[in-house]
Amino acid sequence: MQMIIDFIFPLVLLGIACYVLYSAITGKGKLFATDNIKEDKVADFKKWLRLIYAGLGVVMLILALLSAYQKVLFCDVECKLSDTFKTDFADSITADGTVADSSLQVDTVYAYSDLYTQVSALGKSIQSQHVDFPRGDDGDYVYLGIGETPSARNETFTKLRNVFSNRVSNILTWVFMGLALLIVAGVFILTNRFTDKEKLEKAKQQSRSGGSTLPSSAFDFEEKESEDAK
Repeated sequence: MQMIIDFIFPLVLLGIACYVLYSAITGKGKLFATDNIKEDKVADFKKWLRLIYAGLGVVMLILALLSAYQKVLFCDVECKLSDTFKTDFADSITADGTVADSSLQVDTVYAYSDLYTQVSALGKSIQSQHVDFPRGDDGDYVYLGIGETPSARNETFTKLRNVFSNRVSNILTWVFMGLALLIVAGVFILTNRFTDKEKLEKAKQQSRSGGSTLPSSAFDFEEKESEDAK
């Protein structure tokens, strides 16, 4: 059950991606509403929309995969401070195994996300001897010097984390989120360009003057009463 909860966001992104891609392939659905589009431009409008939605679907699919990747390889992994980290901070480790200016215990197993946060914060308060240590920055898996416990993921996953780090996946996530927003903005710009302004204005006027949808007979109370009297 917990696994399903953890993957709600990636699954939502995947569902959106599939819907948008399906719409792009078929060219049908509510995403292709053309009520106020210029009649002679409907075909061109749909053609451009299909291309835009195809791009948006691919971007959303990549975002779903990146989100799932971070969940699997970073959030649920059990880690502990590596020997490299202990060497770099040897002067800051107390007799009871606590790293100075932090609550870190060198031989304690942590969830990756918790250990990552604490070690990143530690970089702000202690001058690391490790030249690549991220002093308060969003460091990646290798530079943090975090070692896996025997109960953690297999060797293949470890190599993936070393090559495709948490920092890289975060950067890519922000890049593709920005790209998705630009594509959505492109849909609004395209729609505005192909909209028949006169038709849109008429639709607005009809909406304002539409009045009640109830039949007029619903308000003929006097006539109803006179009929009952007879």
